[in-house]
Amino acid sequence: MSIVNACRDRDGLRFDYRDHHEHGSTRAVEPHRLVFINRKWYLVAYDLDRADCVSANTEVKCSSAAVMARQVRGRAGARSFY
Repeated sequence: MSIVNACRDRDGLRFDYRDHHEHGSTRAVEPHRLVFINRKWYLVAYDLDRADCVSANTEVKCSSAAVMARQVRGRAGARSFY
């Protein structure tokens, strides 16, 4: 399973995440899109546990991505990234 497919198919996504202090956690998100900035890929998504929009460097911060068993329908009124 790839993050790209989850964005395309509008599937929920769960992955292991490391913050800048190297603390690990599992994130459940509704992926919005992938963006390429400064030669790195970032996932832009809505974090279900935090109830907020997040971004994560997919090359360093995300691992063990798995599709959740539901499709994302979009978020009315969700904070815009750009």
